[in-house]
Amino acid sequence: KHRSQIRRFITLIDTLYDNRVRVVIAADSEPKDLFYLDDVKDGYGDADRALMDDLKITKDSEDAKAAIFTGEEEMFACDRCHSRIMEMQTDEYWEKWGN
Repeated sequence: KHRSQIRRFITLIDTLYDNRVRVVIAADSEPKDLFYLDDVKDGYGDADRALMDDLKITKDSEDAKAAIFTGEEEMFACDRCHSRIMEMQTDEYWEKWGN
């Protein structure tokens, strides 16, 4: 449902982190609550279904259990994103990458 938006947000955080950018984020929730991992795990998104169709993979096949379709990659990326956001809030990060 929200996998595409989650992937884009994670890519943004990864890019900011990799380029040592200091960023201020205002949110109504804590970083740990930014993602609903059920959105990642529950079912196939449109892009997944299109890829499966192109590759002639059925949802019951062994190939459908690949990490790209199960949400395992996104769950790992969500954890990494949360960790990076937490680090990016620290005084040490801000002092290290200031200016």
